[in-house]
Amino acid sequence: LVCGAILLINIGESIHEMSFVVHARGFTLTPTKGGGSQPQHIVRLWSPFTLVEKCQVKALQQAEQWAVFKLTVFRQQGTDLSFYLGSSGPDADRQRA
Repeated sequence: LVCGAILLINIGESIHEMSFVVHARGFTLTPTKGGGSQPQHIVRLWSPFTLVEKCQVKALQQAEQWAVFKLTVFRQQGTDLSFYLGSSGPDADRQRA
């Protein structure tokens, strides 16, 4: 349905450029570059209780050029899954929308 480049943010650790594809039943995140410290390919199904929240970026230079959101997939059993994703650049807010 929708695809494009996105940043996967591990707060306090790293930021990785990923390919983000939204499907009717879920989404995939695939690293755009190979390398030793790159995250793994991620495939997740939607839960009936999936939440997308706009986040504010603080303590960064040029914070207005970042648009971050938190994607939480609530699970009936086990731990809920949260992903911090974002875009950067002069049109970051438009990309997030």
